[in-house]
Amino acid sequence: MSKINQIKKLENKFRQTPIPKDLTFDEARRLLEYYQFRLINDNGGSHYTIERKGLKYPVTIANHGILKRYNIREIISLIDQVKEDH
Repeated sequence: MSKINQIKKLENKFRQTPIPKDLTFDEARRLLEYYQFRLINDNGGSHYTIERKGLKYPVTIANHGILKRYNIREIISLIDQVKEDH
């Protein structure tokens, strides 16, 4: 399976209704990095801020394994913003 197909499948998983309860931080990282976001850890803790092309977004996600539902909604919102800009 190609990388693009894997990303589309992963993005579809993030967009499912109801929101899946098993989405992980690593899956979020893969999806965000595909859309050229970076996860920045300034303090060495478990929380990461999201940045893209020098812009920091008011979204923080924690590397505690499973994501919170509000984090999943925020990630989809960021991806949708990027898609609108292109």
